[in-house]
Amino acid sequence: MQPNSFRFVNNYLVGRQATVDEFSEPLVKNESDSDRMMRLSTYVMNEYDDRLQKVERYKVKFQENKRFVDDAKKKSKLEATILEVTKVKEEWDSALVEVSKLKKSLPTEREVTVQEFLEALSTNTVMRWKSINERVNPSSSNSIPVVIRSLRMAPVLMSRPIRVKLAPEMPRMAAMAMEVRSIKRV
Repeated sequence: MQPNSFRFVNNYLVGRQATVDEFSEPLVKNESDSDRMMRLSTYVMNEYDDRLQKVERYKVKFQENKRFVDDAKKKSKLEATILEVTKVKEEWDSALVEVSKLKKSLPTEREVTVQEFLEALSTNTVMRWKSINERVNPSSSNSIPVVIRSLRMAPVLMSRPIRVKLAPEMPRMAAMAMEVRSIKRV
């Protein structure tokens, strides 16, 4: 049984005589004051221990709640950081897409060179097949040199400038001819 309050303790300490004890039970006639005081002090100590245990439980709960709040704050900061990183990544990806589009739109040096070469050819010269004799010296000194006849596209100057309509294959053939010449010069 638990008393309603500690008023019985206060009444006892002040010296008032009550007809009921702290547990709202009638006082026992044979019970001495010391027995009653022992029972009361036991009750007070038990109540004190219970409240101390409650305080300890509340402290533990408070620490857990504090940890949960800290974790939630860290999690929200982490989520905010993840959102920022995601935004930056999306911006970076879009920038990379734009760069790749720009790279595709810019002509390469080779394309520019071929285009300039073809423009120069179309104004004053015409590409024609030309027979070229090439001499190949074998590695051994006793062998006879071999003459290889090959056909190569070569620009031929025209006496009067005319525009020539080039077939779609012409730029490729001209580029290949330029590469073949540069390889043989080396």
